[in-house]
Amino acid sequence: MSNREEIRLEVPESDLTQEVYVERPTAKFQLSERVLKYWLEKNKKRLENKSAWKTPFGIFISLIFLRVTSTFNNVFGLDSEIWKAICFAFIVGMFIWLIYSIYLSIKAKSINDMIDELKDEDLVRITSQ
Repeated sequence: MSNREEIRLEVPESDLTQEVYVERPTAKFQLSERVLKYWLEKNKKRLENKSAWKTPFGIFISLIFLRVTSTFNNVFGLDSEIWKAICFAFIVGMFIWLIYSIYLSIKAKSINDMIDELKDEDLVRITSQ
């Protein structure tokens, strides 16, 4: 069987319909379960960093709405201005966490990059199909 993948491009009727064949080499990876578990544990955090910004973003937006819509009162022996300052401090903290999480997300590797790294580490045996 051929390793060709058929891709059919359809263009407007005024142009010709062309068939394009793209050669894509395929490969099989062979590695032990122990090695795969080790590699995934080692790189788990790098995969999680892609979506790390979602939690601080949600908390940050919630705190902004809290600050805009709330009326702070004197409670637990603290003045309303102190409660506003505490809320503002949390907003600043969440903003810093959000910026850091966005940085980690941008810096994180894609799955394809990580597969290439796995190939480069000589932990797998690659055979062409």
